[in-house]
Amino acid sequence: MKEINLISKRKEDFLKSKKVLKTLYTLSIACLFVTFICSVGIFLLKLSSPLPGLKAEEEELVNNISLAKQKLTKIVVLDERLKNVSGLLAKKSDIDSTIDIITAQAKDVKITVLDIQKKKLSISSSSQSLNSIDLFLNSLVAISSDKKKFSKVTLNNLNTDFKSGKYTFSLDIDLL
Repeated sequence: MKEINLISKRKEDFLKSKKVLKTLYTLSIACLFVTFICSVGIFLLKLSSPLPGLKAEEEELVNNISLAKQKLTKIVVLDERLKNVSGLLAKKSDIDSTIDIITAQAKDVKITVLDIQKKKLSISSSSQSLNSIDLFLNSLVAISSDKKKFSKVTLNNLNTDFKSGKYTFSLDIDLL
């Protein structure tokens, strides 16, 4: 029979496991070194990266855009209002010149009330003389026949105050 040598086999197993452990130890150190190098590289890349500067620039641009958007909104609103006002002024009848024409005709006639509505002008007046009222009304009728400023003159009422000798009347003028 052969002799069994248990010690040498044990030593061989021990040497194999020691060799495997040494290989694993070397491999783990190499992995640790590679991880360290990668971490340092990433840290340096992040440190030298323009990303924080780009983020700050992005925030600044977003703020500028929002301010510009607010200004643009105000400009658009103002432009819209100006267009509306221009449209209203274009549609507005030339009421000032019409009133000037009417008051120029009223030499001895005192205009007491002047009411302006959309296309209608109501006048209440008084005078000491029927002749002045006649001249005033005839001149307004002549102007309305030209149909430049107004189209129709309607006498609503004519009153007499015998005590004061004053005549009051009201009329409506249809504006063009």
